[in-house]
Amino acid sequence: MAAFTKFPSIDSFSHVYRRQFKSFNPQICRYGAKIKLHGTNAGIRVSTNGTVVAQSRNRDLSVDADNFDFAAWLDGVRDLFAGCVQPQDAVFFGEWAGPGVQPTDAVSKTDRRRFFVFAIQVGEIMHYDPEFIRALTPSHPDIEVLPVEFEILIDYSGPTAELVERVNGAVDAIAQEDPYIARMFGVSDAGEGLVLAPLAPMTIYEWPALTFKSKAEAHRVKKEGKAVSEKLSIPTGAQDFVSAFVTEARCRQGLAEACGGVADPRTIPDFLKWIGGDVKKESQAEIEEMGLEWSAVAKFVNQAAVRWFKAQGV
Repeated sequence: MAAFTKFPSIDSFSHVYRRQFKSFNPQICRYGAKIKLHGTNAGIRVSTNGTVVAQSRNRDLSVDADNFDFAAWLDGVRDLFAGCVQPQDAVFFGEWAGPGVQPTDAVSKTDRRRFFVFAIQVGEIMHYDPEFIRALTPSHPDIEVLPVEFEILIDYSGPTAELVERVNGAVDAIAQEDPYIARMFGVSDAGEGLVLAPLAPMTIYEWPALTFKSKAEAHRVKKEGKAVSEKLSIPTGAQDFVSAFVTEARCRQGLAEACGGVADPRTIPDFLKWIGGDVKKESQAEIEEMGLEWSAVAKFVNQAAVRWFKAQGV
């Protein structure tokens, strides 16, 4: 059986732009923008021998150790995926979303939960092109392949003002109504944002370095003025850093992923570990620009997370 395959972390545009700006060979890529659905990250791992395993962002799943009943659902369609055997192991990455997975957004108000496939990893190659994904994904009423809402060419050696304006405008509109959920399921409500990734196949090492997310204000885990900006927003000190990174959206995500959505005092160590790890991972560039070490802000991050967690029990 293939080993657990974690979906890579996705940065903001400012982080991607900063890396490309500092590189010796800035990329020119055609990107596809797909709706970022507010659910839970899920994957279906298919081995060359036909073995099929459900996984969440961080672990393998089973009916006895599930995540919003994703493994239980996969049990009913396992044979469909077992028939998708490739010359190499493959992972269908998607969002498991629908009623009861998250409390907000249009997708949570659809008629039932579905698996929305947005990428497939075959061997060490990540594929984001919807046509390639549709060709491999089995047909089923509970499986959807996320389409590209629009394409855009990004040249990291030149100005990106047009990209910034277009994506920010699109995300502002999605904050009012998710266009994909509205046209597919007739539900009019807010969406989470967009994920933009290269449409050409890339290795699992190249792909995350160029892929970026752009969230509506209600879903941003870092306090920022716009969904997309060239300029990295640098906090002015430790307390400003905490205000920027220990946000309501991040804490809600941590509670869902580390504690099953329940602020049980017994799970506070799990919550603090998740928050600390998530902030440290996503703030490396900001800490570097501030001229600090993680140890200089870790205590303040922990204190703010403790305060937030305890307030949930009030």
